[in-house]
Amino acid sequence: MKRVLIIDDEEDICILLQRYLSKNSMDVSYENTLTDGLTAIKRTKPDVVLLDNNLPDGLGINHINSIKTQFPEIKVYMISAYSSLQNEATQNGADRFIPKPFELSTIVNLIK
Repeated sequence: MKRVLIIDDEEDICILLQRYLSKNSMDVSYENTLTDGLTAIKRTKPDVVLLDNNLPDGLGINHINSIKTQFPEIKVYMISAYSSLQNEATQNGADRFIPKPFELSTIVNLIK
């Protein structure tokens, strides 16, 4: 079973993703701040992190490289409404860039 951590400040998106991914046999948790998310990565060692960019306490894009350096086995998928961040996200080490809005089935297919 894949372990997925969502780091996004939009509670509705987190709940929707958690429910949908859980129904697809994934172990899903979420955090609403970058600080809590980075702590959760160390604690839970997920297989995949779905990382939003604009968080209340910082920009997710600035932490991709650090996550990948500490945990190279973790896949980091940047999710953002700002498609202009795609190149920067991949240059910083993101495994994928997923533009908002997205299809839930797309997320499932990427993770499986």
